[in-house]
Amino acid sequence: MPKILFITTVARTLTSFLLPHAQLLRAKGWQVEALAQGAAADPQCQLAFDRVYDASLTRNPLNLGALSRASRFITQLVESQGYQLVHVHTPIAAAIARWGLRRLQRERKLRLLYTAHGFHFYRGAPLLNWLLYYPVERFLAPYTDYLLTMNSEDYERARTLPGPQVFKVPGVGIDVGRFQQAGDPYYLHRELNLPPQTSILLSIGELSKRKNHQLVLRALAKLTQRPWAYAICGSGPLAEKLKAQAQSLGLESRVHFLGQRKDIPALLQSTSLFLFPSLQEGLPVALMEAMAASRAAVCSAIRGNIDLLDHGYGGYLCPSPSPASWAQAINTLLEEPALRERMGQYNAHKVAAYDLRQVLPQMEAIYERAAQSL
Repeated sequence: MPKILFITTVARTLTSFLLPHAQLLRAKGWQVEALAQGAAADPQCQLAFDRVYDASLTRNPLNLGALSRASRFITQLVESQGYQLVHVHTPIAAAIARWGLRRLQRERKLRLLYTAHGFHFYRGAPLLNWLLYYPVERFLAPYTDYLLTMNSEDYERARTLPGPQVFKVPGVGIDVGRFQQAGDPYYLHRELNLPPQTSILLSIGELSKRKNHQLVLRALAKLTQRPWAYAICGSGPLAEKLKAQAQSLGLESRVHFLGQRKDIPALLQSTSLFLFPSLQEGLPVALMEAMAASRAAVCSAIRGNIDLLDHGYGGYLCPSPSPASWAQAINTLLEEPALRERMGQYNAHKVAAYDLRQVLPQMEAIYERAAQSL
């Protein structure tokens, strides 16, 4: 049976997205191993994979010394352990792995799969992203056998790269049924000591510039009708700045920072509306989860979001960073619960295509194709 190595920068990518994929292959008799920073100390990784390795990987593309050392380590590991397939994820880990393994790939001693969770060069991206990441992807494309993309923009861009067979897959997959189970509609109300009539708005994502929570705060400052509260799940470097912003806007009593949570299905069942203002995404799992929970959404009109949310049917895509446009969309959905309900049901129907039961057979076919080509 084939022996495959999954490579990601950090262990969290393995545990958040790839455990069902490992389970699928192990059930078929494959030997499935993984490499990521922190993987050896992660109990979930230890259970999910036949073997795990730690590596000092970095997300800094300018730390050339660390990147070179990690690339050599990966090359030595793959050669010594005799992997037949390597599946790389996340841009930096994928780049250094393909650079180190290019000789083996060129000699056809292994098959290399690369899942692009979202190219760093995209429509509207900073020029620096194009100057830094696009040449790397183009150079390494001939050393990639199978390039898997998750959204329409990346798929079309990938098809212009020389070398790989390009596929569009519906993300990593989510367990839709887990988010459709009936829950307590006042679960979060009780935690936050809010009256039952309060409409809770929810965002999920790292407290970082890329997730753009500050835009929602500015929009909410313009709302004057109906009792509402805003809850944000996540942690990150902008936590204190966002709390200060909420206070300066007079929203400190209405904005609640929940930190990292493991009860997302329950939180979604007790919220009225999902808000997702991110500046950059590949195919966002958080939005898929909200759709699976039958929630209408207001999202930024960016790559990935526009693949998932149909404007006017499942919510609203706001093309402008203007807080006023966000405030208008949010207010419309708060004022029209019947519309919100219809949009939520529409989302639940659409997101079925991204269920693990749909995604895993597609991934299985790609893995089998790679294995049979050895």
